[in-house]
Amino acid sequence: MKKLFVFLPVVMLLFFVLVGNRLLASGAVSPFTMIGFAAILFVITLLTKPKQKPLQAASALEEQIRGEFAKDAFADDPQLAAKFQAVLKDYSGNMPKSALAKLQKLAPLCTNDKDKYAVAMAGGILNTHLNKPRDAVREYVRALNIHQTGDVAIALGESYQRAGELKKAKDSYLFALDLEPDNTDARCKLATAYVADLEYTTALDHALTALDQDETLASALATAAICYGLLNNSAMCSHYTERAVEQGYKRDKITQTIDALRKRK
Repeated sequence: MKKLFVFLPVVMLLFFVLVGNRLLASGAVSPFTMIGFAAILFVITLLTKPKQKPLQAASALEEQIRGEFAKDAFADDPQLAAKFQAVLKDYSGNMPKSALAKLQKLAPLCTNDKDKYAVAMAGGILNTHLNKPRDAVREYVRALNIHQTGDVAIALGESYQRAGELKKAKDSYLFALDLEPDNTDARCKLATAYVADLEYTTALDHALTALDQDETLASALATAAICYGLLNNSAMCSHYTERAVEQGYKRDKITQTIDALRKRK
């Protein structure tokens, strides 16, 4: 039913264009009737137009970009601050390409490390959304060279992984763990990178280490299930699958991943 309402304006528009002129020419309908029909079509189009949701609330996005290090970035220059806010506004308003274009104009104007860090982090996030992982890598490397945190190293690893550079992805996750040994997110990401590289025993070790820290981690539970499945331990695969499902992970996703990786061997 939802799809019907989505396509209804299109069908009505085609009818209006193809049949309307003929009806007017034949005298079957009056011009006022056709005007009324067009008005109804316009209203239906407005009502059925899908509403775009913001990619991310500007406040949450800004907090993610700035972090603790750059929380007072652009504080000394109102003009740069306004340009940075324009970037955030465009991104949150579903205009990531416009946001990136504005960010690229802002970048050369930044002279201190905090401003440069905020711009680099924004660039990484924007390029990730635009599915440009190699450009995101470049930006996250810049941010990491200015200020090193586990979150930035993880973001860098994710970008490398999307780009298919698994060794560099694993190195980035390991670096995140060097910075923050108890970072379970980095440990889980590292496990998935080893799975992607078909190193199931090592991946399992990292997944189980993460679960030692937090036994409710859905990602680690799913990774353990996948690894046990690929290592032909059906009992443990089933055990960890059930635990992952309890934490909200989809059972089908686990089985599909196992099937796909078996075909890669």
